[in-house]
Amino acid sequence: MPSNYVIFSDSTCDLTREERIKFGIWPEVCELLVTYDDEPIDISDAGEFYRHLKDGDYKPGLLKTAAPRFDNITRILDDIIKNTSE
Repeated sequence: MPSNYVIFSDSTCDLTREERIKFGIWPEVCELLVTYDDEPIDISDAGEFYRHLKDGDYKPGLLKTAAPRFDNITRILDDIIKNTSE
């Protein structure tokens, strides 16, 4: 029986894909937008990202975050609708 809701998260949820599946959370996440000196940076490997923070690779004031992009959210919501509709 399908549920009336689907839980999904952004990339800051700190759960692996396997854990999201195990707990009934949508497997795909909305990627949080992170920029350094106005250039997007990859944060898919949290350990690597935090290593750069700890090592001082990112200078103060140049690292910024923003909400996930609207087109990414709507793409995931469209996928949820297509895969959960009766």
